[in-house]
Amino acid sequence: MSNGATMMVSDLEPHPFSEELFKQDEPSSRFIQSIDEELENPIIVNQDGLILDGVRRWKAATALDWDSIPVDTRDYGSTEMEQLAILRHNDDREETFSQKMRIALQYKELVAPMMEKRIEQSEKVDFADLSENSPQLDQQMQRVRPLGNS
Repeated sequence: MSNGATMMVSDLEPHPFSEELFKQDEPSSRFIQSIDEELENPIIVNQDGLILDGVRRWKAATALDWDSIPVDTRDYGSTEMEQLAILRHNDDREETFSQKMRIALQYKELVAPMMEKRIEQSEKVDFADLSENSPQLDQQMQRVRPLGNS
C-alpha cells in the first residue's frame, strides 16, 4: 500500500487526537531494535504531516536518529473521518482500561451523528400502506428474512 514516499522524521508529529486517546509511552528498546532491523509498514500521515498510524514507529525512528521514514499520505476528507481512521488503525492494539473507555466514547461521539444522518436520509417506508401483495412489502421482507427465520 506504500507508494514509496518518504518524509523527514523531523517534519512529522503525532496527531493530537491520537495523543489524547492513547497517551503514548516511549517504545521499548526491543521495539526500537525490531524497527531498526525492518520497518514493515509505512507510517500513515495526513497532508500536514500528522501521524494517523505509526506513532511508536516514528518514535523508534527518532530514537534511531533516522533522517527519513517511509510514509503513506492519505486524505480522509474531513476531521471526523480522519479521527475514525485513527480509531480503526488502532483496532488491534492492546489498550489500558482508560484507553478503551476513551475510544468507546470517541466512537459514540463520531458515529452517532453519522448514523442519525443516514437514518434521516434513508427511504421512508410506511408499512401501513403496504398490502400482502405489494412488491414493496416483498422487498422489505427480503431485507428482514436473513436476520430472522428463513
